[in-house]
Amino acid sequence: MHATTNNVTPSRSVLTRLPFWSRLYRHPRVGVVCSLPLLFLGILMLSYGYWLGFLPLVSSAVLFWAGSRAYQITQRQPAASVAGRT
Repeated sequence: MHATTNNVTPSRSVLTRLPFWSRLYRHPRVGVVCSLPLLFLGILMLSYGYWLGFLPLVSSAVLFWAGSRAYQITQRQPAASVAGRT
């Protein structure tokens, strides 16, 4: 028996499956702010010749991308109405 198309939940994207997504979705600027120290650390490690400095750079890029994506998603949604609250 097949489910009807009206009751099918949409599949989640890879971004929403990440463990930190719920916190990042509530506070989208956290991802952008947390990526800055990692960016600095990665550049500092690479400048001293440590090739493992690419790991903080990659994680910084992922956090920045996820934070900016969450910020775009939250800005597209309408604001909650205060009139509905009692």
